[in-house]
Amino acid sequence: MAPTFNEGDWLLFRSLRNQAHPEFAKNLLGQVVIVQRESLAGKDFIQIKRVTKVSSDGIWVEGDNESESTDSRTWGYLKPHEIKAIFLLRYRRA
Repeated sequence: MAPTFNEGDWLLFRSLRNQAHPEFAKNLLGQVVIVQRESLAGKDFIQIKRVTKVSSDGIWVEGDNESESTDSRTWGYLKPHEIKAIFLLRYRRA
């Protein structure tokens, strides 16, 4: 997520529940979230992404560094339960 977050930054996230609620995805637009994708092999590793679109197809997430990011441009839309937490606070180490 560089340049937004950098190595050494401490990030605080709030775990999300009730992803099945109809208003859940709408409130995520523009937010930074933790994503844990499902795949044929099970659950993929955790990634930090920004929610850029929400539609009936699902939730579209992108990394802030387009040239280095693997995100919905590769995977497609995510299901609401693949969004695990929402960003709250960053502490920059000096």
